[in-house]
Amino acid sequence: MKTEKALAVLEPFLHLEEEAGIAIIRLTDDILSVGEELKGIEAFQCLLDDLQGSSARAVLCITTTRCFSPERCNRLWQRVGSLNGQRLKSNWFPDPMTKVALDREESVFGKLIGWLRRMPKPVIMTFRGQVVFPFLGVGLACEYRLASGDTVFYNRCHELGVPPGAGLLYMLPAYVGFGGAASLVMRVREIAAEEALELGLVDRLTPDEELDLAAEMMAAEAAKCCPGTVGAIKRLLNHHLPPLDAYFADEMREIERALDGRPWEKVSGGASDEATEV
Repeated sequence: MKTEKALAVLEPFLHLEEEAGIAIIRLTDDILSVGEELKGIEAFQCLLDDLQGSSARAVLCITTTRCFSPERCNRLWQRVGSLNGQRLKSNWFPDPMTKVALDREESVFGKLIGWLRRMPKPVIMTFRGQVVFPFLGVGLACEYRLASGDTVFYNRCHELGVPPGAGLLYMLPAYVGFGGAASLVMRVREIAAEEALELGLVDRLTPDEELDLAAEMMAAEAAKCCPGTVGAIKRLLNHHLPPLDAYFADEMREIERALDGRPWEKVSGGASDEATEV
């Protein structure tokens, strides 16, 4: 699948442009929908592979306020459950298709984190608004993270009764240590942007209206780094991370174990308004 064909599939969910040697990926509100169908995952992988071999010297991922929000997290559970055509009352995986849907979500995030760590170029990501903890794992796989001053990271794993997915626990200990990661995830809490900056989870805070420009400036600075050196540094740093495939296989098993036999209302919040509250 060529880049043009891949973008034809992905354009509703992301947009790609290149400016001054920087590949800019603009993520939309519906980024989770990339994992709904196999063709979306294949197109996503094709795009990532092409970017890795492109002439761009840095990659910038710009998000919206709803890309990684609690509503998007709920949408994942609701979509998986809807494949049965009804709310799940007992067994989380009575139909093999529900497990396939969750596997696809994990596949998207696993491929993305793997690509971020293999990419021999610096990658910058922005965060803004409400961000559910698991999606922070994707940002931590990047070299730089910028956030708007009103960004809040929410830990909902205890509310939902499932461990955080999307590779959060793969990356988090590398930033805050084993004990720090346990402390952050074991407690029901939220992390405001200022605390995230102090913990090293983000590198810079700006007002929301200045975030995109600040990220573009950081990407321009990062693009000046020697590509060969950047690739070598990332490969050496990766030696401190556990094997990615084994981690995601274990993550999937732990999520399945946590969800097995749980009522749909407990996991998703059902269809009520409470489903979008934190």
